[in-house]
Amino acid sequence: MSTDIVAVIGGGVAGLSAGIYLRKNGYPAEIFESCASSGGVSAPWFRRGYIFDGATNWLAGSGKSTSMHKLLTELLDFSHLAIIDPDEFIAIEHLGETFHVFTDADKLEHEMLRLAPSDKKMIRVFCKAIRQASTLHVPYEKPPELFSPIDWLMFPFANFRMSAFYLKWKRLSIGRFAAKFTTPIMREMMLRIFPNHSHFSIFSTIMTLGWMSARSGGYPVGGSATIIAALEDHFKKLGGVIHYSSPVEEVEISKGRATAVVVRDKKIPASTVISTIDEVETFERLLRGRFTDAKLRSAWDSRGVFPSLIQVSLGLRRTFTGVPHKMNIDFPVPLVFG
Repeated sequence: MSTDIVAVIGGGVAGLSAGIYLRKNGYPAEIFESCASSGGVSAPWFRRGYIFDGATNWLAGSGKSTSMHKLLTELLDFSHLAIIDPDEFIAIEHLGETFHVFTDADKLEHEMLRLAPSDKKMIRVFCKAIRQASTLHVPYEKPPELFSPIDWLMFPFANFRMSAFYLKWKRLSIGRFAAKFTTPIMREMMLRIFPNHSHFSIFSTIMTLGWMSARSGGYPVGGSATIIAALEDHFKKLGGVIHYSSPVEEVEISKGRATAVVVRDKKIPASTVISTIDEVETFERLLRGRFTDAKLRSAWDSRGVFPSLIQVSLGLRRTFTGVPHKMNIDFPVPLVFG
C-alpha cells in the first residue's frame, strides 16, 4: 500500500464519517475543509451566546429500538450525548387552528381525526404506515458495492418488508399525498410538517415519524453543534487530521487514477481521493470535466434544482419548557426582502 494519505474532500457529516471509518481500518486519512470549521450543510452558527442551527432537528437511530442505532454507535458515543424524545414534534398554527404533530402514532391519529373527521380513511392509512415504519429494519450491514451475486439474490427475501414498504411509498411526493385529503385545513397542515418540501417523497415523512414513534428519532441536546463536535473529536482521537480553510482546487489524475489534491497551489500526494462535496462541483471543477459524459449530464439535468431557502434566525432570551419541540407559525404580514 502507498504511504500517501487518503484525501477526503469536505468536512461535513459525510466527510467526517468517511474519515472515521478510514482511520478505523488503518488508513492515513486527512480531511480538507474549505471553511474555518467542520459541518458542511449541518454547520451551526454561534452568535452572542446563541446557537443557530438549521440542520439537526432529530437524529434517526438515536434509540436502541431501531437497527440504525447500532450503525450510529460506530460513529458516536451515546454515553456522552443527551437525547430528548419530545411527545410533540411540531405544532403548526394556521388560520386560527393548531395541529399538534405528536410523535406517538395513536395520539397523532386522534389529533388528525379531531381536525378532519371526514378524512378518516386517509388518516388511518397515514398513521398505519407510521406504525409499520417504526418496526422496520434498515439494511446497512453490507454496502452494495461489496455484494456478491448471492447477496443480490438474497437481499429481496431478507429485507422483504422494508423493500415492499419503500417501493409502495417512495414515488409519492408529500404534495401529492397531501392532495388526497378532502379537508382543506388538513391538506395545508400536511404540507407544513416539513415546510417547502412538497416535492420530497412522503416516504421521508413516514419514516421520520416512525422513528420518533419508536423513540429512536430524538433530538441531541445542542443539535448539529453537538453531533459535529462528537464526529470531529472521534476522528481526531483516531489520529485523523483536518485541514481547515483549505479548499481543494483540483484533483490530479494520472493514468486514470486520482493521485493528488491541489490546495493553494500546493500538490499533496494521495493514494486515494474521496470527494464528499457536491457531485457537479466534483466532476466539473475538481476533475475539470474530464470524466463528464452525456449520460452524466442527462442525469444532472433530469434532477432539477432544489428550491432556494433563506433562514432568518432570531435569538430569544427565555426558556421553552412546556412548549413543542418545533413551531410553524403564520405571519399575519409577509416578511419582504429586497
